Amino acid sequence: MKNLKILLVLVVFTGFTYWGIEPLAHSVFNPYVSPVDYDFTEIFTPDGAKPDKNAAKAERARIMGLIAGGDAADGEAQFNVCMGCHTLQAATPPHTLDPKMLVESYGLVPPDLSYATLIYDEPFLFKYIMNPNHAAYKAAHTELQKELSEKEKKSRPKEAAKIDETTAKSIIDFDEKIDMQLSLMIGFIADEESAANLMAYLREVAATKGGKPTYKELVLNACARCHSVKYDKIDVKADVAKLKTYLGSVPPDLSVMIKSKGKDYLSTFVNEPQKHLLGTTMPRVGLTEESQEKVIAYLERVGDPKKDDRALLGVFFVGYFLLMAAIAYAWKHNEFEEMEDDDS
Repeated sequence: MKNLKILLVLVVFTGFTYWGIEPLAHSVFNPYVSPVDYDFTEIFTPDGAKPDKNAAKAERARIMGLIAGGDAADGEAQFNVCMGCHTLQAATPPHTLDPKMLVESYGLVPPDLSYATLIYDEPFLFKYIMNPNHAAYKAAHTELQKELSEKEKKSRPKEAAKIDETTAKSIIDFDEKIDMQLSLMIGFIADEESAANLMAYLREVAATKGGKPTYKELVLNACARCHSVKYDKIDVKADVAKLKTYLGSVPPDLSVMIKSKGKDYLSTFVNEPQKHLLGTTMPRVGLTEESQEKVIAYLERVGDPKKDDRALLGVFFVGYFLLMAAIAYAWKHNEFEEMEDDDS
């Protein structure tokens, strides 16, 4: 009976730690954020209006219609405004640039656009072409800042006016920050017809390339202009000093990011970094859901290559302990039977 009481105390305290303290600590160090919105609703909502998912989906459908009806031949001409920064390896003939020249000029190597319509969400890319800062930074930051401010006003209603004033200042300060420091890409194409034609051309180029980018090609395109992955021999395609000036800090190596942050964190951070680091200079890259899953799968493979082996080893260990338990039980049962026989 005494042993049973000790076991009961251990179970209660272990359960309290596991279901009480640990989740509380996890919620403090990793606050809940909403799942990724792959429709990028706030980008397709007019400035000042409250994000509306149905309206955003209708706007996305309209943009997809524009792209579907776009003139690829005119889009090829529109690509002239991109040629100074971006390569197009899959074009005929391919458009190439000297990476060293790009690093000297911009501090980093802008991505090749051959796979752009396969890697990135097309309506997002359409909006990004026309207004890069709004798509990559402003929309997400502004809406999240407003959302946090509304929560704050509910908890401190008497200070609502002051909170509104602080929110407005924060948004203005962030706008100035992205305009002055982060506007390496300029929206040269201002009208929707030209943007749709360019997208139609990029679709055509991606189709001629055939297939889909490998996981590594995807990471090279979406991440490697700022981040290195030294475990897979990927060095950042940038001047680190200029990159630090550009972003305010040197972006971390991604080799063990899956271990340091975890899959759940990365799943919400990659496409919506403002949710975790409000005011961060990491842009929203606009990956499709499939592309994001591939990026995270790649980081898992590079940063935790023995994960599957460990899982399999765990099965063997559990099997071993079950076998030993069965043998121990059989031995105990046999010993007690012999004792009973001797007593009789």
